[in-house]
Amino acid sequence: MITNSLKYAFRASDEGEIIISLKEESEKLVLNVKDTGQGSSEGTRNDISFGMRLIKAFETKLNAQIQIFENEGFEVICSIGKY
Repeated sequence: MITNSLKYAFRASDEGEIIISLKEESEKLVLNVKDTGQGSSEGTRNDISFGMRLIKAFETKLNAQIQIFENEGFEVICSIGKY
């Protein structure tokens, strides 16, 4: 997710932020990766893109709940049940 933000979120002339947090909330670990870039293109959101396949792998392998938001950038929240 971080690599995708670095590679796709900002054009060469853009400035922005990538915000990363990992918290424990209600017996879960919550990973939040958000950028303030241009958001995703239509093709990025489909299951064919490598980035989306990696996100889906998190969901499957870690039994996680994934939320994706595209307001003023791109944000992925991954809630993982405590081990």
